[in-house]
Amino acid sequence: MYKFPLQVIFFGAIGLANFAMADDGIQSSVNADATVPDDNSLNNDVDDIYSLNALKKIHFNQLKIDAKANQPEHIKDPLQPINRKIYVFNNYLDTYIARPIALQYVKVIPEDIRGTYGNFRTNMREPWNAVNQTLQGKPKTSLKSLGRFTLNILTSLGFADVARRKHLENEATDFGITLGVWGLPSGPYLMLPILGPSTFRDGVGTAVDSFGRTQSYIIDDDKLYWSVRGIDLVDSRSKLLDVDSLLQGDQYAVIRDAYLQQRAYAVTDARGEDVSADLFSGEDNSSDFIDEQDQPNEVQ
Repeated sequence: MYKFPLQVIFFGAIGLANFAMADDGIQSSVNADATVPDDNSLNNDVDDIYSLNALKKIHFNQLKIDAKANQPEHIKDPLQPINRKIYVFNNYLDTYIARPIALQYVKVIPEDIRGTYGNFRTNMREPWNAVNQTLQGKPKTSLKSLGRFTLNILTSLGFADVARRKHLENEATDFGITLGVWGLPSGPYLMLPILGPSTFRDGVGTAVDSFGRTQSYIIDDDKLYWSVRGIDLVDSRSKLLDVDSLLQGDQYAVIRDAYLQQRAYAVTDARGEDVSADLFSGEDNSSDFIDEQDQPNEVQ
């Protein structure tokens, strides 16, 4: 089977469609909070950066920053005009496809069955958690993840979290966090078509994570595999329904900053460092970029 190339083709096609549709009026048909603010400088940037030539103006320094929620927007989100257009496209798909399906999923499927399926999904990720924890230099945590997977499979085929009752808690991780533990900076914030919030580092991590799905190695039938993936996406969206009402004001900015803070927390915690000191000190790591902002170092 060729699952990963199919993903690349699918998301690539959606990405290209997004740019065309964003200019064809979708932006005016969805939540106004998703549009670009009425700011002359930002509007000028939209006209300018929304072309391949304008992207060449992005400094290498902007690719080297470690994006944090407390940084100025031009540091953590230099691609904001494009990101906002992709957010509008994603919001359109969510409003008319993903959210309605998730609502029906919650309405039709009993909570205990959804919880059981959630346990199964979590357990199927444990082998990949173990791989990343090993790469992060945490062999004991890796063995615990493998222990959770084995115990849950042997006792309930993974549909019940028996390991948790034995005080073996799930410690989810991914390859993006692994890259962060290795010291690779996140790079600027990205809004990916369909996939949603990300960064340059997490984009690479997502591609690598696609090879770590246990289901891809135990399900030989393509149709069954993609059906399971579809249910996974619906189940994931259903868990966010309660958050929808909390998004007020500039939803794009709220989602971006919440994502950057959560990922910074995850990387700092995986390194075994003081989370509060790193996230709430009020400092950022943008000084190097600011000092070199005027240097003619551009992507060629």
